[in-house]
Amino acid sequence: MKLNLKNVFLYLSVLTFIISLFLPVHLIFTTPHDYFGYIYASLGWMSFPNLDFFCWISNFTLLLGWFFYKKKIGLIFNLLTLILMSLYGINHILELDFFIIDEYSLPLFGYWFWLLSPVFLLVSQIKQHNNGLF
Repeated sequence: MKLNLKNVFLYLSVLTFIISLFLPVHLIFTTPHDYFGYIYASLGWMSFPNLDFFCWISNFTLLLGWFFYKKKIGLIFNLLTLILMSLYGINHILELDFFIIDEYSLPLFGYWFWLLSPVFLLVSQIKQHNNGLF
């Protein structure tokens, strides 16, 4: 079986998403196994009134981006995914009391793998469409 080089970044996108599901999202807790990505992915709907809910919706836009990666609508879903994923942690930043700072830097270990997934998909889409994309 010959590996198509145009699809390598698509496979990397799927792989980094799967890896992010089995990594702790934050590394500041004493029990990081309670904060794996699959728990965030399955229970993210519970954060509905917060901005983090829209970040959770990016899982579905990423799925649509994978499904339509050969079409231009896939690029739109992927760019929407990147925007929504970048909203993660906004609630935490907005609720910080800057006069009494306990912690303001969250080591987002699993988040970075999660964020790499649409970046790899974007590279795959650019390679797929070559110069006809923009």
